[in-house]
Amino acid sequence: MDAPAQIVQNPGKKGSGMLRASVHETGLTRRHYAAQGSVDGGVTWTNLPGNGKSRTLTGKSGTTMEVRFALVRGQLQSPWSQAVVVTFP
Repeated sequence: MDAPAQIVQNPGKKGSGMLRASVHETGLTRRHYAAQGSVDGGVTWTNLPGNGKSRTLTGKSGTTMEVRFALVRGQLQSPWSQAVVVTFP
């Protein structure tokens, strides 16, 4: 299994401190993903709840967070994707 190739961020309204990070998928397949977030530049990672292709994140407006995803199939998990930096609106 390959790591997810592209992560897309969809910011919420300005000042809301909310955004959605998603794995870019084509077609109608519904895959399961593990996701992690880091607020200290990738030193420590925290599992993000859920198992779909997107996660809704909250944080203080103007702060950043790194997010990465891995494809999960049964008991197998792909390598982690490249982490992307998201900025809370």
